[in-house]
Amino acid sequence: MTSRSRQAAYSGKQASELSKELASVSQGKQIKSVDDALNAFDKFRNNLNKKYSIQDRMAISKALEAINQVHMAENFKLFSKAFGFTGKVIDRYEVYWQ
Repeated sequence: MTSRSRQAAYSGKQASELSKELASVSQGKQIKSVDDALNAFDKFRNNLNKKYSIQDRMAISKALEAINQVHMAENFKLFSKAFGFTGKVIDRYEVYWQ
């Protein structure tokens, strides 16, 4: 495993842990889960200030942040696999031509 693939895997693991942490704290007065937060955001996107309290808006914000972190973690996992494969191909190419 190359250093780039290890670094990408580590970053993916960190992003995954952060997304789980953000998902666990995304609760407000009316909003009790990440799914509630995302549904509320989709339904009242333009009127969040009128419909929900500051605590609920913070919960929605943290839920959206958690979703972004999940996508980042998935991308880091893909990059780590790609860097690992590319590193092996480059090493074999260099060995072949020496």
